[in-house]
Amino acid sequence: MTNLSEVTGKRIDPKGYDIKTKLLKSSIDNIDLKKFILLPLKSFIIQSIAGNWGIDEKEEIEDNEEYQKCLVIRATEFDNQYNLNLDNSRVKYRLIKKSILSKIDLKENDLLIEKSGGSPDQPVGRIAIITQNIIKDNILCYSNFIHKIRVDNKKINPKYLFCFLKMMHNIRLTEAMQSQTNGIKNLIMSTYLNQNIVIPISENGIIDIQKQTEIANRITAIREEAKKLQLEAINTLETAKRNIEQMILGN
Repeated sequence: MTNLSEVTGKRIDPKGYDIKTKLLKSSIDNIDLKKFILLPLKSFIIQSIAGNWGIDEKEEIEDNEEYQKCLVIRATEFDNQYNLNLDNSRVKYRLIKKSILSKIDLKENDLLIEKSGGSPDQPVGRIAIITQNIIKDNILCYSNFIHKIRVDNKKINPKYLFCFLKMMHNIRLTEAMQSQTNGIKNLIMSTYLNQNIVIPISENGIIDIQKQTEIANRITAIREEAKKLQLEAINTLETAKRNIEQMILGN
């Protein structure tokens, strides 16, 4: 049951107070306080800024020196299983003002959050992390439907945070952090940035960066193995299809 005090003075969104959401939040809050602490996401952030869509690369402009051609990351590039997928012909290049680009630059370990989008069966709030492989090949920017956060890596391992926030989206907890207007789902950024993050601590109660790194590395290794097996399965299936076709056609 939801108490009146929980909703008084707030925007009433039923999803934030249904049984499933409350149970998920409760499981996060009921941690072993000897091994973990809860801290709001915003306490780790050193930069938080929305993206820019820029102008079409074919548009004629007076002073071309003011602009930089960039690959602009959109929600379309968010891979639901792994991270970003920029290896396709659908990526968009746009012209971004250099003065803007300097403020919204992307660095390794920056996190990108889908703040507008989603679908009927998928909540908004997908998360991506910028890796060295991603930034080495292109000058990157991100659209106005994407929000970037940069965290203090002395307080939290960005890869650990990526894994945690990805899990929050996978279990659909971000569904309680969204609103919807005209068919577009929007992440309520204030709610998102206030969500609690489970942080491992050492025996003396200090934030344990090494433990975060170990957890992140294990999860990354599992994902890489899963991706490898998935690709192998696809290749095996394609080989089987060709063999069947050859047998049927008598080749």
